[in-house]
Amino acid sequence: MHKRTWKKVRPVTVTGNDCLIELADGSTAYVDAEDRHKVEFNNWSIGNHCVVSGLGNLQNIILGERLGFIVDHIDGDVRNNRKANLRHVTKAENCWNRRIAANNTTGFKGVSPRKDRGTFLAGINIQGRRVKLGTFRTAELAAKAYDDAARAHYGPHACVNFPKKGEQHAHRGKAVVA
Repeated sequence: MHKRTWKKVRPVTVTGNDCLIELADGSTAYVDAEDRHKVEFNNWSIGNHCVVSGLGNLQNIILGERLGFIVDHIDGDVRNNRKANLRHVTKAENCWNRRIAANNTTGFKGVSPRKDRGTFLAGINIQGRRVKLGTFRTAELAAKAYDDAARAHYGPHACVNFPKKGEQHAHRGKAVVA
């Protein structure tokens, strides 16, 4: 006779309008309390840039999948899966809000040094083409030029160096102070 074993499921807690999901690494993910039934009988963990279980990606389970679109986290935090933080975007739109690259040497998105002249070049990718925005005396001025172009071309999907309230910061872990 086969003995049935039950897996232990990590706790899911409702606090006000939020449902807190304990992840395998000890951190917490969030969904709206009304979505508790979608998540509570599964163990969740951080996967490839998202929260996952045997059911799939948490953001897709919460918002639902649409053909030709992916689900994006507006604030860039994959643990925040509240509906207000999720949106359907195309793959191109999702690339627009990438954060600063790990190998960046200036500390600003869209800015590279011109070592031969001691200045900084601002540039942005628009529809697969690199557009030069100009050469500037300081990295900060170049970053502001990038931010202006990103807001104009990417709208709410822009990830900028000097964010205004509601905009995503180009640096991971930096909060927007407004």
